[in-house]
Amino acid sequence: MSVVSSAELEAALYDWNNQLRLRAQMEDIRFWVKRAEGASSTLIVGCGTGRVINPVAGRQPDRAVGIDVNLARLRRASARTSASLVCADVRQMPFKDESFDLLVFPYSGFQLLGRVADRCAFMVSARRVMTRDGRLWLDVSTRFEERSSQPRALVARGWSSELQAEVEEYETLQSSIDAILIIKEFTIADHTILCLREEWIFARSLQIESIARACGLSVVDVHYGYTEARSPHRALYELRCS
Repeated sequence: MSVVSSAELEAALYDWNNQLRLRAQMEDIRFWVKRAEGASSTLIVGCGTGRVINPVAGRQPDRAVGIDVNLARLRRASARTSASLVCADVRQMPFKDESFDLLVFPYSGFQLLGRVADRCAFMVSARRVMTRDGRLWLDVSTRFEERSSQPRALVARGWSSELQAEVEEYETLQSSIDAILIIKEFTIADHTILCLREEWIFARSLQIESIARACGLSVVDVHYGYTEARSPHRALYELRCS
């Protein structure tokens, strides 16, 4: 593929990062596929380039839908999955009432909704498109709290077959009371090709239970990790209609 825009370059580097860091990780995929087995309709929120929606759609090709605001990532996902894909804001999801009995927000994506109002808007939208006995899962990482401010540092290096070059990824961290700002810089041969800013809200600051109650939802369970072995770094919240 020839990368011709900054959006396409970002999507290519998103894939590169996933392949480099997550290629050996399958626990989360198995967890979400198992949750989708009994669902009649599944929505993957923030589906990106398809890492979760693709295996889910493999089990239920006519009943899986992915939504993401990033069109370039969705174009990549469309080449890999039979699922229906929708480009839209997850705070105002363009689906009919009670369309899905399972919603999954993987990749810690809920933590990118920076304001309480944004998280509330998402939950209101999720509550509307859920069936009465449906479930919403939020995948939350507690690792962000463990990171403190630090200067620019190399965090990943690897070959990109798509870009035909070795890519290096650097991060600068700026920690605050409730979140951490990660400034990502991608370089090839010491030349910066892309910079990104991501602010991740700490798990302790998400206010999941109180926001859920205000939006007609309730937390019914929390899994700590994707397997039976308890993980101190991953909390998977299961929510249902109140």
